[in-house]
Amino acid sequence: MPDTNVCQYFPRWFWEILDFQYLCRSEKEELEALAMAMAQIHRNLFVQTMEESAAAQWEAILRILYTPGESLEFRRLRVLNRLALRPPFTLSFLRQKLDILCGEDGYRLDLRPNDYFLLVKLELSSEGSINEVRDLLERVVPAHLTAIVEVICNTHAYLAGFTHADLAQYTHYQLRREKLAHRPPPVVDETSGIIGAGRTGAAIIGKRGS
Repeated sequence: MPDTNVCQYFPRWFWEILDFQYLCRSEKEELEALAMAMAQIHRNLFVQTMEESAAAQWEAILRILYTPGESLEFRRLRVLNRLALRPPFTLSFLRQKLDILCGEDGYRLDLRPNDYFLLVKLELSSEGSINEVRDLLERVVPAHLTAIVEVICNTHAYLAGFTHADLAQYTHYQLRREKLAHRPPPVVDETSGIIGAGRTGAAIIGKRGS
């Protein structure tokens, strides 16, 4: 913050006068408020550093619906993502956007061009980005492809590796949708020899198709 002490610019014999002391104090407070306002304007010039008031303005311009509880950092990323949506769209472009929204390990992408099918599986840690991922697919995926977004959930085979005492610590929702403290060893179906443990179940959240 710049130096806002204006008393230093007055002759020294004014420094002992009470009126000038209060005048300098008032002007100092006004100049500090002005400096803070200028710094705020500068931050709001860039999406990466904008404050909530600027984020709300961009959301209104881009017709983004704000959900209570969303962090400012997520709102900034969402605005950046919308501003960067310019054709042509490629698979690498889609992966880049998903990396930003969900993290490199926060999703799985399965494209089957011969079946006209695209599947995006989100890890539970990325579940909060589900609406933005759905909107992204609506904007960039060709209309002849069916696009499905799923959230990876805990399967019964995965939960079978825990004891009842372990599972009793969690609610039904947590058992279905959250990562548990310890990963059990794989459970093998003796009749088929298939390894069943693993968080491979999915809850379909959104579907898009022509």
